[in-house]
Amino acid sequence: MPLPDLTNRESLALDLEHTTENLWALVNRYAAHLTLETDDPARADLRDLVVAMRSLDTIGARLAPELYRPAEQRRGTLDVDEDG
Repeated sequence: MPLPDLTNRESLALDLEHTTENLWALVNRYAAHLTLETDDPARADLRDLVVAMRSLDTIGARLAPELYRPAEQRRGTLDVDEDG
């Protein structure tokens, strides 16, 4: 199904949503399999990515709340808040 004509603001919001959705999937994948191996990403690095995603989500929702927010809200939670 083709996308409707989007304004520049909506187009940017959609691009941000695609970017943060991809990052969310990556962070979720790495968080689920963290070990004590030295080549694993640090939990703190994953938390930093979550902070960046939340900032991008805020911008996307401000640009096009009717378009962006429903997409952003369908995500689950990420388990990177606790060291362990």
